[in-house]
This record gives sequence, C-alpha cells and structure tokens, in this order.
Amino acid sequence: AEALKTNTSLTELNLSRSLSHNPLTTFSAPRAPPTLCKLGIADCKLLRLPPFLADVSTDFELECKDNPLVFPPRSVCDLGVEVIRSYLRQTRQGQLQLQRSRLLLLGDGG
Repeated sequence: AEALKTNTSLTELNLSRSLSHNPLTTFSAPRAPPTLCKLGIADCKLLRLPPFLADVSTDFELECKDNPLVFPPRSVCDLGVEVIRSYLRQTRQGQLQLQRSRLLLLGDGG
C-alpha cells in the first residue's frame, strides 16, 4: 500500500485474480497516485472497495465484477464509478441515509 501512495507514474493497476492467480481479499490503500486512471480488481474475494475511489477522477475506469462486495453494496457497484464515488463520499461525510423496507406476507400459502 505504501508503494502505491508514492508511485507517481502508475496509470494502470490490474490485480484481477484471473491474471495473477492471487485471490485478493483486502485492498486498504488510503490514497492512489494521482496518475492512476484504471484499476482492475475483478474476480477477487474483496468485501470492500478501497476508500480512495471516493476521490478518483470522473474518467477513472474500474473493473470490480465477481467480488462478494458488501461495501458499497453490489446494487451501487453495478451502477458504475460515478455512483460508487458519490456513495463513498456521502458515507465518508456521514450524509448517506440508508433506506430499507420490509415486506411481511401473511397467509397460509395456498
């Protein structure tokens, strides 16, 4: 993670399991180099996306499919980088209001 913060020429980082055969379970770098414009973390075992995604540029490319993500939720990740950025920013600022609903069905099922 330290090398990631200090590297000033890195533009792409591909840690996808299909390429490295190394299942990545955590990615906790607090910041990415300002030159990073593409991150591949598909098909790993990540539960959380790295927090620095809240600060990436609008043209940043992210490949994060096939991870058992819980934060941000898969429904957010499926909407793309811009929605992920917004979600992470709002969460960091404590502004995100989670809305959940419950549906209770009663009856004999027949």
